[in-house]
Amino acid sequence: MGIHDKGYKRILSKKENFLKFLNRFVKKGWIDSIDPDDLELIDKEFIPKDFREKSADIIYKAKINGKEVYFYIILELQSSVDFSMPFRLLVYVTELKKRLFMNADKDFRVTKGYKMPCVIPIVLYNGREKWTVPKSYKEYQEYSEVFKDNVLNFKYILVSLRGMSTKGLLKNADLISSIFAIDKTDDQKAIIKTLLAVLKMFNKFSIQEQVDFVDWLRDVLLSKYQDATQVEDVVTSFKVEDGERMVHAMEALLDKVENRGRQEGRQEVIREMEAVLDKTENKGIRKGRQEASQEIELIVTGLNEGKSPEVIAEDNDIPIELVLRWKELLKL
Repeated sequence: MGIHDKGYKRILSKKENFLKFLNRFVKKGWIDSIDPDDLELIDKEFIPKDFREKSADIIYKAKINGKEVYFYIILELQSSVDFSMPFRLLVYVTELKKRLFMNADKDFRVTKGYKMPCVIPIVLYNGREKWTVPKSYKEYQEYSEVFKDNVLNFKYILVSLRGMSTKGLLKNADLISSIFAIDKTDDQKAIIKTLLAVLKMFNKFSIQEQVDFVDWLRDVLLSKYQDATQVEDVVTSFKVEDGERMVHAMEALLDKVENRGRQEGRQEVIREMEAVLDKTENKGIRKGRQEASQEIELIVTGLNEGKSPEVIAEDNDIPIELVLRWKELLKL
């Protein structure tokens, strides 16, 4: 199990977080009938060894109107879509049902009155690709449209981060939604901006939720962040109920990332411009490569600083036509 899986598993293994997850993202009528006092985490992994590298599972036992029900949550925390999911779920759920049957009273389980508890499969997916896997096992089977109800079937509940709006998630102002909002992107600038938005409403979290959130940041965010050491300095020194200081530290870090991004972007644009300049047929614009590079850098710097083309041209003795040309290319 990877760090990402462990981070999510730690969060969802607390029943208050799991209930909020169901209420916020599953939204089924039967959720209101779950008795929180009868909700129990089953601390066992039923995933066979052949599938362990692909995902982690969380299993809860609950009671709804006095009847025992099991929730089987698969954490599908990988970038690509796995079309074998229907079969994998069949294996997982069958293994769980087999154990439930074997653990039942030997005499009672063979009588007319015995019924197996329901197992509700839920897949939590955080990949960037659209989830196009069949959601019913029937669709996964060849020729099932002919045999209809005579083939084995079940449907799983999909919770995909891909289709969620970051803005909408942040409006929820809760732990699970905040984690989803941060985990939706791999872009470091967007991650820090989202993290800043979460930290500014951090006082709305309970103390335990604050602790869980910081633990998740250490487990997950640092593993995916391109420059983890800077974020780690902020996160690892953070203490619960000290959100304001962390906000300031993250704002400073965001400034560094944006400045670095502008520098890297400028160099990339300069390289692209040089290539274009080498190919142009305009003899009036083509100059020595070194001189052209210096001119381009002056133009890009000036435009990034918000100077007008006229000011850039006058200050650096560059033809206004050339400045306007690069302004158009840069879309600035």
